[in-house]
Amino acid sequence: MGRVDRVAESLRREISVIIQSEVDDPGLSGVTVTRVSITRDLKSARIYCVFPEGENTAKYLLGRLKRASRFIRSVLASRIELKFVPSLAFFEDEEQSPCSRIDQIFERVEKEHAEFQRTKMEGKAMDKETVRKIIEVFQNKDDFLITAHVNPEGDSVGSQIALSLMLEKMGKNVVVVQQDPVPDNLRFLRGSGSVMREVPDGFNASVVVMLDCPVKERVGKVMREFSGEELIVNIDHHVSNEYFGDINWVESGMSSAGEMIYCIAAEMGWDIPEDMAEALYTAILTDTGMFNYENTSKATHEAAGDLISRGADPVSIHKKIYESKSPGEVRLLGRVLSTLELFADGRISCISMTRRMCRDEEIDVPSTDEFINFPRSVKGVEISVFFKEDSSFEGRVNVSFRSTGGYDVNSLAAKFGGGGHPKAAGCVIEGTLEKARDLVISAAADILEKNGS
Repeated sequence: MGRVDRVAESLRREISVIIQSEVDDPGLSGVTVTRVSITRDLKSARIYCVFPEGENTAKYLLGRLKRASRFIRSVLASRIELKFVPSLAFFEDEEQSPCSRIDQIFERVEKEHAEFQRTKMEGKAMDKETVRKIIEVFQNKDDFLITAHVNPEGDSVGSQIALSLMLEKMGKNVVVVQQDPVPDNLRFLRGSGSVMREVPDGFNASVVVMLDCPVKERVGKVMREFSGEELIVNIDHHVSNEYFGDINWVESGMSSAGEMIYCIAAEMGWDIPEDMAEALYTAILTDTGMFNYENTSKATHEAAGDLISRGADPVSIHKKIYESKSPGEVRLLGRVLSTLELFADGRISCISMTRRMCRDEEIDVPSTDEFINFPRSVKGVEISVFFKEDSSFEGRVNVSFRSTGGYDVNSLAAKFGGGGHPKAAGCVIEGTLEKARDLVISAAADILEKNGS
């Protein structure tokens, strides 16, 4: 399924829920959205519907849908992560035979309305059909390789550990492998010591679970460990995900991979133990910027609250992640902040970290998750960038983006083969730090200029 098809299906699902549950027009309660056709530029969508038999003609109901379209678009704007919400035009689906309409109405409307009521996500209906497929894989397969993106942080590490703990308790053979080591501030997590950097000899996975990766290449050299015969399960919350797996569960409305693993456990009725709760809480806490980012929803807070009730200690976890730095780490932060530069009349900010800075402070695996927040907090800044020379590969620069305004840094990262979310994204650039900085700052300035400001 290509991106246009995925967007069309997402629109069909969301518009169905909005019509049934939120449009203040009881006369539309029997309308069923059967399919959506969208232009390749994603700017115009044709919404095909079938209508119940009765006194209201299709023409009459189409008129009411047209009047409701502005409201529907406004709700969609808060639910789908697209640069533009497409224009909506409603049509009768004449391909549907009249005799099939009533059954279809009851089946689809009841399913989607029940789905909306069951999920507690704010405006995002969870794809439970795919979740159930993943659960079937977890139940029926035995040998699992779990991996995530390079440069691990709280979400990737916490979600990997949590999933491995659950599968191990199900009696499965599990190996967690990632290219780079676990950062020091996350080694308190129970299970972090079992995270490997190579697949052990003799282990042949039947399933590879890739977490928090919009593209499969984000796992780095771990890809070399794949035989090509494994079933690939792709679990991710980035809107830029390329659906590279055999099973793809992508929920851009979720805060983190950790929240997604929590939902799988909840769907299974799993009694989450304390060590798993700790790992999941860490994943959610870090990827929401301590519950400050826009990806934080009511459901995110409810998940975090449930994990606390299951033994996650929020005070202790926060202290271990954010308030247990060595003198060298504090000095490193100071050195990085001293590189602060502003561009485009103060609307773009950037900081840089070199390998030499880390060597001078005798830090092998620096924890830098919060560094990007400092240039982001500068008054007047709309796009902030953090350039970090890769600690494992010379000649490679990891780039993190944040947006505080109305600019989509996911599209900016995509120019360099990366991705993420509209307000938080990243990429990897081959070459020197200076080259990466020149390329990225130029591209960021172009975005500001092209948006007419």
